[in-house]
Amino acid sequence: MADKQGTVSQKLEDQSIFDLVGDNQGTPEEKEAFLDDLQKVVWDDFLDNDVELLLTEEELQPLEEIVARPNMDPTRKQQDIVTYLESKIPDLEDIMLEKALKLKEDLLMERILAMEQFFADKPKILERLTQVRRLVDEGKFYDVIVQLYEIESEKK
Repeated sequence: MADKQGTVSQKLEDQSIFDLVGDNQGTPEEKEAFLDDLQKVVWDDFLDNDVELLLTEEELQPLEEIVARPNMDPTRKQQDIVTYLESKIPDLEDIMLEKALKLKEDLLMERILAMEQFFADKPKILERLTQVRRLVDEGKFYDVIVQLYEIESEKK
């Protein structure tokens, strides 16, 4: 993604998840379903692992009551959970963004690992993948994507 001066952003948050995972072939519906699944993964991870660290026992009780409501529309239940959490965790949106960015990076690293395994018998490509890992460490995510697509296009 380029800014007004034509400079390409290297930031992870500015990169398409589809470029990071190396899959731009899906239909709009498939891409939307993938994004929905990722959002659910982030949300479920937050509820399973983070909420208890951010709320007191007294604050957890109303949340557990919302979660336990029977026969409630799932969308409405999630809205009630979000509304409650936003009232107790002022930086909820920032936390969720950080979790989403972490997931993006994890998926990218899985792609790199899979490529290292695929090219295990090709030392020159493995060296390039080592350089790609350095680019990740430097936060140059656009360059990472370009390098990975170049390596993948060479194998065809």
